Amino acid sequence: MADLREVAALHADERVWRHRPEGKHPSIEYSRDKVLQMVQQWASDGLGYWSVRLRTPVADLAAGEFIGVGGCALDTTHGWWNLYYRLRPESHGHRLATELSSAALIAAHGCDPDRAVVASLAAENHASRVTAERAGLRLQWQGPDDDHPGAVRLVYADRPVDVAQASS
Repeated sequence: MADLREVAALHADERVWRHRPEGKHPSIEYSRDKVLQMVQQWASDGLGYWSVRLRTPVADLAAGEFIGVGGCALDTTHGWWNLYYRLRPESHGHRLATELSSAALIAAHGCDPDRAVVASLAAENHASRVTAERAGLRLQWQGPDDDHPGAVRLVYADRPVDVAQASS
């Protein structure tokens, strides 16, 4: 909970929700509930999303500065690790999401190597696609995004996944 204010500010920032504006957190209470879910995932699954802080300075960002949230958490609907990365716009362009994603894959494989690591993303989110590919994930499925009529969803994974599962 130490990073709640930073997590809430990140998830309330419309700049990080350009491709899915409805994902924006409406309140700090909502963000608190999400952080509590992350804590619970760590307790129940041995892995979850984490706060991301810089080890060393990058551009105008100081060492130790909060830049985002990411990692892998168990998607209990599909039985795979969901790779997530959401970083402050000020940190974009330095391959930090790729570094985060690579560390998340290592953590997921160390926790349960038999589960696929999957990133589900909007086709128009080019930066997210590039991050998934740089982390070693490969496109496994693309098709209609059930939650966004007319939009295309891409599913990247570190191994083949059930296409029927991917589309749900």
